[in-house]
Amino acid sequence: MMKQKKRQEQKSIMDQIDDIGIYRDQMYIIEENEHVTRWRMDCGDGYGIMEMRSVFPGIDLIYNRFRCFQCIEPAEDIEGAPRVIEINHCRRGSFRCNMADGYCACLGEGDLAANIWNTARQRAQFPSGYYYGLELLIDVDRVEQEMPQVLAACGIRLSEIERKLRENHNGTGLSTPPELESVLKVLYHAQTEDPGLIRLKVLELLHTFCVMPFSLYQKETVYVSGARQKQLQELAEFLTQHPENTETLSQLSERCGIPVSSLKLCFKAMFGKSIHAWHKETKLLRAQEMLREGKGNVAEIALSCGYENASKFAAAFRRQTGVSPSTYRKDI
Repeated sequence: MMKQKKRQEQKSIMDQIDDIGIYRDQMYIIEENEHVTRWRMDCGDGYGIMEMRSVFPGIDLIYNRFRCFQCIEPAEDIEGAPRVIEINHCRRGSFRCNMADGYCACLGEGDLAANIWNTARQRAQFPSGYYYGLELLIDVDRVEQEMPQVLAACGIRLSEIERKLRENHNGTGLSTPPELESVLKVLYHAQTEDPGLIRLKVLELLHTFCVMPFSLYQKETVYVSGARQKQLQELAEFLTQHPENTETLSQLSERCGIPVSSLKLCFKAMFGKSIHAWHKETKLLRAQEMLREGKGNVAEIALSCGYENASKFAAAFRRQTGVSPSTYRKDI
């Protein structure tokens, strides 16, 4: 009985979420060792891989990689869920989530988002079809119980973060403060190297969230109606299917029936970047996938991804990845 109780106390937040059965059989462990647990989430039109590290008792750091458009989310407030603060940073791609209270959260590249985890969500999407970022889950009750001296010494008041979030529909999107840029850079690069450094940077991040005024960094909310979201998603699907498309913004505006000014504003709000930047990146992501899977030579891939010739493709690919297409394929 004591051993069983000890295992329960050592459970990660992800384990507790799995026990509640929110995601049923759609989320499961694919690899586990003393340092890392890798989870897979099946999302219908793709999947996600979540690499989780327990940083402190009650604090999990997760590196998320998704290749899908739709993401599974709980549709109701979650009974029995731990009292959790969730902090996300988007490194690549974009994320969009409609909350049950009508609030919409958008996360683009370089953005932060923080929320009360068990808030009901209606729909979550990766509008770009891909996403890479890190996530911090904090079980407030457990952390305050097990490491009060550490929190006090570092000036971290989790209740203060909760208060600020509840004043903002239980969550908010933020531009990343300059003082956190270096913290996040270390967390990404220390992913497989230094557990001690990761702990220090997580504490620094939490301290910053306690003391920084959210109002200085909150992102302007752009309302995008359901009908307009559908138009934008259809445009994105068209561009994905036609990488060779070179229509101007005015021509794309006519194609989807959205005025140019609204198209620029709403597309960036939903996808995290301009149409041109998004289309260019999706073409190169498609090229990387084709190179990994050995589909054709470089010239054939260049044409398939909408480039006039292999030289222009190689130049764009090198600017994006730092290596040539041939070197990329060879190093896989």
